[in-house]
Amino acid sequence: MLKMKKNMKNLKKTKIVATIGPISESVEMLSKLSDKGMNIARINFSHGDKDALVKIAENIKKAEEKTGRIIGLMQDLQGPKIRTGDFVSGSIELKVGKKVEITSKNILGTADKFTINVKTLFSDTSIGDRIILNDGYQELKIVSKNKKEKTIISKVISGGKIKDRRGASFPDSSLSFSSLTKKDKEDIEWFATKYKPDFIAFSFVKTAKDVKELRNILKKKKLNPMIIAKMETSEGIRNFDEILELVDGVMVARGDLGVEVPAEEVPFIQKELVRKCNMAGKPVIVATQMLESMIVNPVPTRAEVSDIANAVLDGADAMMLSAETSVGVNALKAVEIMAKVSRETEIEIKRDLNNIIGNKGLPFENQKISEIITKHAVSVADEIDTKAMAVFTESGFTAFNVSKFRPEQNVFVFSPSEDVLRKITLSYGLYPAKTDIVNTILGAEDLAKDFLLNEKIIRKKDNFVIVAGMPFRNSGSTNIVYISE
Repeated sequence: MLKMKKNMKNLKKTKIVATIGPISESVEMLSKLSDKGMNIARINFSHGDKDALVKIAENIKKAEEKTGRIIGLMQDLQGPKIRTGDFVSGSIELKVGKKVEITSKNILGTADKFTINVKTLFSDTSIGDRIILNDGYQELKIVSKNKKEKTIISKVISGGKIKDRRGASFPDSSLSFSSLTKKDKEDIEWFATKYKPDFIAFSFVKTAKDVKELRNILKKKKLNPMIIAKMETSEGIRNFDEILELVDGVMVARGDLGVEVPAEEVPFIQKELVRKCNMAGKPVIVATQMLESMIVNPVPTRAEVSDIANAVLDGADAMMLSAETSVGVNALKAVEIMAKVSRETEIEIKRDLNNIIGNKGLPFENQKISEIITKHAVSVADEIDTKAMAVFTESGFTAFNVSKFRPEQNVFVFSPSEDVLRKITLSYGLYPAKTDIVNTILGAEDLAKDFLLNEKIIRKKDNFVIVAGMPFRNSGSTNIVYISE
């Protein structure tokens, strides 16, 4: 039997993903982060050795046992790291207007010629393509190619000092290698097969083919995590629609994305990706630098508070904290601030949602019967001013559909499947309740009422809305809206 959080009436609907690191990896800290509003713990496989990563995973389990609450587990794959090679003196100075030769061969580089570790560098790039180095501080443009040496000649557009093994990106090129690296596959083999993460964040996704490759690997290993595509390359943005069809959710990873596209375009890309995810009914996370200043400062900047509020207004299901909770000295405060801003913003967003849900109906095309039913269930819940909704689901299908329509009420999900209860931790407004099995709508009503009364969500005279599929235990159908009075 699962417990719920204290102060249930103050539950936020927008979820928080917190990256776990040295500052937050203890059972005590993980439990406190859960208390403050963390829903999902992210383990970043770009950092840490196996022993450190295992310790985090084990401590997350212990924190769950201590708090009695589900903490979703996210394995974030490192993905391909495109980098320069080493330089003769440890660094070079790139001067604006100067031409530089770039090779895929491993050499000690100079300001005249250096390595970028892409084997298909010559064949995958074209004259005019940009090369972005060192998190955007340097930019080159390809002006010619040396067919004999299989190298590219580029001109320095933005110069400066660059040290060994700095990151590189090719926003105008379609690089042919897979986004799933040998290391990623090894990390899935030793970690995912043992710890069964609820979510796998797939870094640097470029095409639908990448997603299919990961899906096939997981299927062979009989693993079924939700695949979250991290949108952080311009090629991935160009192929977003086909990627969205195949993944279970999306992360707008604004850090690396902001290197590949002009910074002024990132806010609009964020809004467009969130909108498309909302339309598809797939959870979407907004990530990177949400509360960057709180890594060292005890209070956020006004701009950061506005950034959080705007992500909620855009329609994000979740927001992610990175260094703020992995190495920052104000990890607990950062989660607390994010939760507080989310709750306040959600109060203001009600009016907009009510207007959308009105007689005109929600603007979703090609709606299925289940979508029509869940849409009207949300509308009914608003009309009767109920305090809660209860969803009974076998596969999670009904719960995800309800979340899609952004209900004003918190939605408590009852399922016999712990896998379902863990996965709904990412979706807007959904919270796991009990795992009891019921077979009738009256049984569902009794169970939900006992739970909601016990948690002081409703009073005895209050009504609430139940959404379910009949017959019970039949996955993939939603055909009942029931008002408990």
